[in-house]
Amino acid sequence: MSYKAILLGILIFLAIPATGSAQVIFQATFSGTEFCHSAVTKIKGTVFITFSAGGMLIAKDPQLKDVLSVMLINESFETSTTAGAFSFSDIDAGNFGIFTGTFKDNGDQVTGFTGNFGAIFSDGCFQTVTIKSGKIIAQ
Repeated sequence: MSYKAILLGILIFLAIPATGSAQVIFQATFSGTEFCHSAVTKIKGTVFITFSAGGMLIAKDPQLKDVLSVMLINESFETSTTAGAFSFSDIDAGNFGIFTGTFKDNGDQVTGFTGNFGAIFSDGCFQTVTIKSGKIIAQ
């Protein structure tokens, strides 16, 4: 991901207030498959995710400094008073990623989510993973 895209994403997150009064950071797990140069590799790990009114930020660290992806929201809709579905996309420097999933909320903020993330990279490699929210580590 280019530094311009990261900076733009951070500026978007700072310019758009979150729906709740505090920033919620989730510790989330991911597991799936990476396909690269005829090799198939199972991958799993932990990421840290936060949401704003305009997007989703995925980072390697809980301070959100080591950013993996800044995704802009494509669609979000409520399926009930406490749940819904959403989709996000990230297009940057030949890379493409999309996340689609479902969420639970309390009326002010997302309280949990799960979804599928697919990414295609400029080197021809791609990943498909499932991401599930875990505990809220900051609020």
